[in-house]
Amino acid sequence: MAPRARSALLCVALFAGGCSTSDNATGGDASPDLSGLGLDVAPDASPDASPDVTPDASLDAAPDASPDAAPDVAPDAAPDATPDAAPDATPDVAPDAEPDAAPDVASDVAPVDLGPTCSPGQTLCSGACVELQRDPLHCGACGAACASGEVCDAGRCALRCPTGQAVCAGVCRDTAVDRAHCGACGTACAEGEVCDRGACRLSCGAGLAACGGACRNLQSDPAHCGACSLACAAGQSCVAGACVSPCGAGLSLCAGACVDRNTSVAHCGACNNACATGRSCVAGVCAVVCPTGQTACGDACFNLQTSGANCGTCGRACTTGQACNAGTCAAVMVTPFPTSIHDHQIALDGTTVAIGVSGANLLLRCARADGSLIRPDQTVVTTSFFDTSGSATQVHIGARSNTVLVTWMALPSASGHAMRQYYARVFDASCEPVTGAFAWPSPASGEYVPDVAMAADGRFVVLWKDMDLVAAFYTARGELQGRLTFPTRSICSGGGYGSHVALNPVTGDGVMTCQQHMSNPIYYQRFSAARALLDAAPVRIEQTTAGRASWYESHIVGMNANGEFVVEWQDGTSRTYEANFYDAAGRLVRTVSLGPIGSSQYWDGFRHTHQAVELLGTDFVLRAGPQTTPAWVWRYGPDGVRRGCATLPTSMGTIHSLRANTAATLSTTVGSAVRLNPISLADTAACAPMPTAPVP
Repeated sequence: MAPRARSALLCVALFAGGCSTSDNATGGDASPDLSGLGLDVAPDASPDASPDVTPDASLDAAPDASPDAAPDVAPDAAPDATPDAAPDATPDVAPDAEPDAAPDVASDVAPVDLGPTCSPGQTLCSGACVELQRDPLHCGACGAACASGEVCDAGRCALRCPTGQAVCAGVCRDTAVDRAHCGACGTACAEGEVCDRGACRLSCGAGLAACGGACRNLQSDPAHCGACSLACAAGQSCVAGACVSPCGAGLSLCAGACVDRNTSVAHCGACNNACATGRSCVAGVCAVVCPTGQTACGDACFNLQTSGANCGTCGRACTTGQACNAGTCAAVMVTPFPTSIHDHQIALDGTTVAIGVSGANLLLRCARADGSLIRPDQTVVTTSFFDTSGSATQVHIGARSNTVLVTWMALPSASGHAMRQYYARVFDASCEPVTGAFAWPSPASGEYVPDVAMAADGRFVVLWKDMDLVAAFYTARGELQGRLTFPTRSICSGGGYGSHVALNPVTGDGVMTCQQHMSNPIYYQRFSAARALLDAAPVRIEQTTAGRASWYESHIVGMNANGEFVVEWQDGTSRTYEANFYDAAGRLVRTVSLGPIGSSQYWDGFRHTHQAVELLGTDFVLRAGPQTTPAWVWRYGPDGVRRGCATLPTSMGTIHSLRANTAATLSTTVGSAVRLNPISLADTAACAPMPTAPVP
């Protein structure tokens, strides 16, 4: 740094420090702090009594032989090649790697950034050099931006016109055809003249036509293709007076792609007109497309020949006690059995299956939705030792499959009640046998309350009591897949007190419930279709403790396609039907009191065969037992909110078996016949007020 510049900076520092020469309170130097000046100031090993204000007239020609006692505060970019031999009496002031006799100021003080230097014809605007004559963001002055579509011309904003057009009075004009600006701005044609290629003429030239005072080529002009004002669609061109697509016949250019707007779900009927999820594009219109034999009613497909909600035509619903047969609503009963019906079930297409015991034969009947028989009754098995006192005698049909399952219980002899054995046989939906009779993989015992559940695709599970509860899993063809043991021997051991199973109709996951004896609580445990326990241990239903659960077959269970489930039971204390609703994770959603039992017998309400909670969609169909007259039926959502109620007609007696096919069909047995849709659960108008308890 030059001596004069260094002296000036030191003086500024001394002035900022008050130019004092007295010692400070601690007895140190009165020397001001020069570290903030960008100077290399290294204090001596022994502080001076007063600092040198003016540096040595001449700096060391060579660096010291030994280092300073204290290093420089801000060393040069290149340190001394050889350290000082001994500290100076005055501090070194920024020695260079190759020290000059007079160092430059610029080596110690950073220069001030004054910004770029603009070339002639440019101006500094916002830190950048721009041309005010042409820059649309700074047109004529910094920050004076032109509007969208304008350009900066000689420091003024002006319209930007397409090729071949000119700015006339602030508007883009085609001077080749514009009668008001023909050939040049302001040159107007006389009345009756047209502007033809920039010249006013009495008429258009050969191959051109006057359209709105302008001469147009109707063979190639996309705005006047074939006739004046007949414009082609976006993306089309005019060829020989006709609009054509670059995509070829039958296709249109939409979003940069050639599509058929008659079938494209993203461009149905017009570009960017997308159909909603689940709809297809048919002849340029978004619509629901149904399988053969079904018709779209709203957003769903129905068979108008059998749909009770859309019988013959969309929206025509059959009334209570009727069914849809060949598109006509009529009262229907399946042709009476030669004996009392023991159990029945209905598929989604209306196919009804029923079983009953006639002498030594267990009979199976398959009927169409109109009640007519598919084939003559089939003999499932012949034996002299049927035991229908328990819950083993059941029939199931997969709601969406071609599988019919019949199960039963038989004794080895008339007195062999301690050696009961369970059996099964699989048929197709036309009652054609698929398997012979086969025994469950359960030991012979005195137990008589097994249970069976089937998924919509025909997979099924059978459940029985051994030391623990055990379930066996089968395919729709009756092939054993494996077993699952529930750890219940300490809570649900003992004979004949309620064990049930229900399956998710879609996934095949399920839930098991059990009760040990009278007044003992009910437990549940969930499982997967892969035969894994989803609850680490059976879960006690607290609302059934303290004697509030009756005994024998006093509870039932059901699970919907979302995995939500409900347990209904008879409360032996309050003499009411109660229900707990659970979400798919097994968490209690709500406890509901359904209604009074209405009889001195407050147990055994669900002992009859195949008693289970039925489904209407994802809603649950709950019911009173045979002791309650008239027989109540309730419909509840999985949230525990009541959707509808009804009572069976007195002429139908008590409920023996009530079924639903997860759609709109309810059914029950009346003696030797099946009655379809005997009641409606569509609203709550028929519901008597029932108390509801929130989740504790």
